[in-house]
Amino acid sequence: MNPILHGVIPAVPTPLGADGQPDTAKLVAFIGDLFDAGCQGVNLLGTTGEATSFDQATRLQVMEAVATAGLAPRMMVGTGGAALADAVALTQAADTMGFAGALLLPPFYYKGVGDSALVQYVEALAERASLQRSRLYLYNIPQFTGLKYSLEVIEQLTRSLGALLAGIKDSSGDLLYAEAVATNFSQLAVFPSDEATLRDGARKKFAGCISASVNVFPNLACAAYRSGVDTPDDIYSPMVNARKALTSVPLVPAVKAALALQRQDESWATMKLPLVPLNSMQLAQLQNGLAAVQAHRHNSGQDRLAI
Repeated sequence: MNPILHGVIPAVPTPLGADGQPDTAKLVAFIGDLFDAGCQGVNLLGTTGEATSFDQATRLQVMEAVATAGLAPRMMVGTGGAALADAVALTQAADTMGFAGALLLPPFYYKGVGDSALVQYVEALAERASLQRSRLYLYNIPQFTGLKYSLEVIEQLTRSLGALLAGIKDSSGDLLYAEAVATNFSQLAVFPSDEATLRDGARKKFAGCISASVNVFPNLACAAYRSGVDTPDDIYSPMVNARKALTSVPLVPAVKAALALQRQDESWATMKLPLVPLNSMQLAQLQNGLAAVQAHRHNSGQDRLAI
């Protein structure tokens, strides 16, 4: 099977054309820029990628474009769906196309699903998908899905799935939970969603981070990952402050708005309903926050913020 991913993994947004459909040429070029900036992997079609707003056929088209460009072996792709059959089909496609990992949301419509049913769901997916290359990564984001991959669920899945289960992306914001997973399941790669964890990540046994905001400043995040506990403040502080600026407004539209500004391409700010672009006040707040980080780095003789 493919090696387990690690390091700085941007959760990449999906650029859209005037017709509201993914602009795969622009996406492939951007992913190449992220790898050139030092990122060890990329997460395609996750929350930042607005995956659940696209139908299955569109998701498969995006996956195929990335695979055709030869990028899939260094990437994980979101393959979760409310219907088990959809999740199986997307996960099988990820395997056929050679993606390193399939990132699995829990079945997110029905709330109150118990641990036993969640285990059965993941085991059924693994059995039906019959993966040969791609490994499974769990996607824990209970504030969106209403379901949590509890320690008990993870324990059962590590026993039943073995090496097929490679890790977990934890977007809950609960670092105590992420630390508990990393401590109790050393065979799993645990990725918090906040790059602020990179400086102390090795001590907490994290494999890196999978984050939306590092799309905007991959060079800083990669430097922090390489330096670990020795990350100097002139890297760590602007990285954290830039994330604060992005998370001060709705995060996914903020990332796309920031990329539109950086790349001088307004189309990057286009959202897929039900998400909408930042309003004028939110955009001004974001611009002011990022400009303050840029000004501080310039005055300190540092390089620019992003790609």
